[in-house]
Amino acid sequence: MAKAKFNREARNIRPHSFRHTLNSILREKGYDPARIRAALGWSSEDVQDGYTHWTGGAFDGQREIVDAVFK
Repeated sequence: MAKAKFNREARNIRPHSFRHTLNSILREKGYDPARIRAALGWSSEDVQDGYTHWTGGAFDGQREIVDAVFK
């Protein structure tokens, strides 16, 4: 983080913060959510959903399906 000139104190970044990132990246790439929950120690989908921050890329497949319907 120092190399990236990232001020972790000002941004309040802790190792725990990266659980959100790891979970979101793995889910977006299609990894099994149950395996991610097991690895990160979450007991339910509701807990995992609270840690998931979807990006626009996560919806590309859905967008293509909807676009195909209206063509």
